[in-house]
Amino acid sequence: MALEPIITLDTLVIALVLLLRFQIFQVLVTLRGTKIEHI
Repeated sequence: MALEPIITLDTLVIALVLLLRFQIFQVLVTLRGTKIEHI
């Protein structure tokens, strides 16, 4: 039982949340960059 896979549903959910946050952060940065360029 000690050789259970470390990857569980909780870790997958956390990984997905982190990826989504990273993608949203990139989109916000790009939007801010374009807004600053337009200004």
